[in-house]
Amino acid sequence: DVVDAAFGRTGVLWSWTVQHYRPPAPFRTEDWQPYAIGLVELPEGLRVLATLTGASPGEIPIGVPLRLTTVRLHDEVVTYAYEPAGHS
Repeated sequence: DVVDAAFGRTGVLWSWTVQHYRPPAPFRTEDWQPYAIGLVELPEGLRVLATLTGASPGEIPIGVPLRLTTVRLHDEVVTYAYEPAGHS
C-alpha cells in the first residue's frame, strides 16, 4: 500500500554509494559527473534515497546529520537532496 507521509527537513546518513554511470532518459543534468546517493534515515522512521550534495562523492561519513535541500538537474527540473547539516 502507498500512503502519503509528511517528514521534516533533517535526517542521518545511514548508507551511501557513488553513481558512476549516466542514468538513462528521462533523467538528464547539465555537466554530469559521478555523484553520491545516500540512504537517509529520518526521525519519523522512514529511510529515503536522495542525492547527497555539499561534499565530494563519498566524503560524507555514515552517521552524519543531514538537512534537506534542493538541486537543479536542468532548466526544467529541481529535485530534493540532502547535505551535511553544518554545510552553508
